Amino acid sequence: MGRDKDQAQGAVEELAAEFLDRMRAGEHPSMDAYMARYPHLAQEIEELFPTIAAMEGYKEEREKRTLAADLGERSERLGDFVLGKR
Repeated sequence: MGRDKDQAQGAVEELAAEFLDRMRAGEHPSMDAYMARYPHLAQEIEELFPTIAAMEGYKEEREKRTLAADLGERSERLGDFVLGKR
């Protein structure tokens, strides 16, 4: 029984990596499609994939905010000098 559980966990990890790769490539993979293709892993997919999607979404938003802040700071500074408006 332990071996079957390990194999299922390995399969879910592979699917999760594929799901994440597809998200990072700009796709919007369907969790339902994965569950339909792998019904024996549906419960694990349903528990894990939303978390992966949420974490990836948070990461993207954080990177956007950081970039925007960096660009805003750079537009007001030139090396050691602070630029001012007249």
